[in-house]
Amino acid sequence: MERFSNCTKDDEDEEDNNWEERIMESSQMNDKIINVKAQISSRRPHERVIVHIDIDCFYAQVEMIKNPELKTKPLGIKQKNLVVTCNYVARELGVQKLMFVKDAIQICPQLVLVSGEDLTAYREVSYRVTGILQEFSPLVERLGFDENFIDITSLVHDHQTSQFTSNGAESLVSGHIYLEGSGVLSKSCSCGCYSRLQEASHIAQEMRDRIYSELGLTTCAGIAHNKLLAKLVCGSHKPNQQTTLFPKQIEDLLKSLNTVRDIPGIGSATYKNLTSMNINLIRDLQLCDLSSLEEKFGSQQAKRLKHLSFGVDTTPVVPSGKPQVSYFIFKAIIHILLLDDPQLSL
Repeated sequence: MERFSNCTKDDEDEEDNNWEERIMESSQMNDKIINVKAQISSRRPHERVIVHIDIDCFYAQVEMIKNPELKTKPLGIKQKNLVVTCNYVARELGVQKLMFVKDAIQICPQLVLVSGEDLTAYREVSYRVTGILQEFSPLVERLGFDENFIDITSLVHDHQTSQFTSNGAESLVSGHIYLEGSGVLSKSCSCGCYSRLQEASHIAQEMRDRIYSELGLTTCAGIAHNKLLAKLVCGSHKPNQQTTLFPKQIEDLLKSLNTVRDIPGIGSATYKNLTSMNINLIRDLQLCDLSSLEEKFGSQQAKRLKHLSFGVDTTPVVPSGKPQVSYFIFKAIIHILLLDDPQLSL
């Protein structure tokens, strides 16, 4: 109370005016964001269905499959002087990815270190995962050894049945829903994306089940209507879980990011340029005038950055290679060939 004892009536009026200006300014900024978002969203319906598959602590899992005794021990994969990844037993004891080996051992003296310099086994298993996913869709894009984007739009269209109706029942989704329990499915979208994403969650579960049953690998998955959002939501629940993002929750997902650097596709160089413009938060990028971004990055990159800040990503899933024939189909083809020509030698 003493702090205000010397305030005059004019001071109080000025303070009231300042608060009114701040409220109006905040309201205007919100209106600006809503207007820009509406302009972008109106041009981009949610017609696609994208799944992002991320293999849990991939290198560590491969080593634990090769040597099952490692499953109950804290395990780190070493490349040069770094722990490039570690299993969840090690993470519970404080070890983190990309930690210096000496620091990891200091935190966890019982840490078992395995060299990850030879990538042969990791590469082989990685391509086997991609091969399984290519049996669901030819549109599979590899991202490193442990991540894949899969466009299952056509598959969802073919598989949709009457049992997957947009009746608001959240139990129809396999796995988690982003902001689960908030009545997400009680809201609707006229484009029909909610029923498509519900169906996609079951296909994603089938993909993950196949990978586990055939290779023994656990994975996480994100299901959304574009690559950016699928990758972002994939990390919501780990390990060995999956999360579906519906359009009404996109804004909440973007708000959960700490800085624009957390947006996939914004690297360190772009982030450095953005911070030089006092753009650090997602909201900063959303509010920044397109003309200012164009001066710094050029027209095409500026529009891309603006779109990413609102969760808009139109980039296609680009197949990383020709669809691979499964082992069983391969055997069947060989069997038919041999029946047609018993003298055939391979």
